[in-house]
Amino acid sequence: MQFKLGDLVSVVHETIEGKVIRVESNEIAIEDLDGFNRIYRPTELSLKKSYSDYGLTEDIVEKEIEAKIKSLIPESQAIKKFEIDLHIEELLNDHSFMTNHEILTKQMNSCRQFIQRAITANMNRVVIIHGKGEGVLKSEIISYLSKLKNHHDFNIEFFEAPYTEYGMGGATEVRFNSLSKDYK
Repeated sequence: MQFKLGDLVSVVHETIEGKVIRVESNEIAIEDLDGFNRIYRPTELSLKKSYSDYGLTEDIVEKEIEAKIKSLIPESQAIKKFEIDLHIEELLNDHSFMTNHEILTKQMNSCRQFIQRAITANMNRVVIIHGKGEGVLKSEIISYLSKLKNHHDFNIEFFEAPYTEYGMGGATEVRFNSLSKDYK
């Protein structure tokens, strides 16, 4: 693949992305999102594309997430348990065109939307299935939940989901506790 100055790229097998700042025959220099310069071989980089480059729009992605969430919630009964499986195979039919960074971004967008919907629906417990893997997705989820933990209307607690239901380390249980009297 030919890279040129200014191309946005992702590093294969890492969650690093940046802009090409120098191109030579066997090495490409990029400036990552934190402003650091890094050098890679061309085979270690992938041209970063947006959803629209693949014919996807945020509306399509949103509809996929809506359909997934609706399939998890029986409309005729109150739900006490609510879960989402963030394995990319569960979120998309075909992800072969996506870089690792794009996959992680899709998973985290789905996670954030899921949590926001759970809060809006006044859920008291949800489970996020992330798998074991290398722990990158789990770390991102924990980081996101830690930021939400200090929200003024509710308290969030999160921990490993029950081993008997989800296996060891493959899921995180989240509990929401209201801090105000009119939060149900």
